[in-house]
Amino acid sequence: MPQPMHSKRAGAREGFVLPPRHRLFVVFDQSDQARGALEALGAEGLAGDDVWVLHGEDGRRQLGLLRTPGLATMAVRLAQRALSNDLGYLELLDEALQTGAVVLVVRAPSEEAADRLGRLLRARSGRDLAYGAHWDFVPLAA
Repeated sequence: MPQPMHSKRAGAREGFVLPPRHRLFVVFDQSDQARGALEALGAEGLAGDDVWVLHGEDGRRQLGLLRTPGLATMAVRLAQRALSNDLGYLELLDEALQTGAVVLVVRAPSEEAADRLGRLLRARSGRDLAYGAHWDFVPLAA
């Protein structure tokens, strides 16, 4: 499996407070499914910083749910729990990683690109897709 989360974005390895904008999140239950998806994304010209790979405990740390949050993060998490499904989605990703799944986080500059990539990744057994749009996760229609 490739190294987890390839990113030059400052703070990326410490986790997310808000969803990264213009990123499509997708879960693969098997590492071979994720490898096939990575190959398909490569054929689309997406590689390196365009695709972050989250796997295992390192992937869980990168989600940011394992560290003790500061006051600002706690306030955002409370708002997320009360006003959106964002924290629930991060918890779904965390649970998937605990069971050995792989989460790919793919650059998608628009919702149209996210829909197109979503179809590509679903065809390779991707599930639980959501797009980091403005300040929240937007589930992609099946």
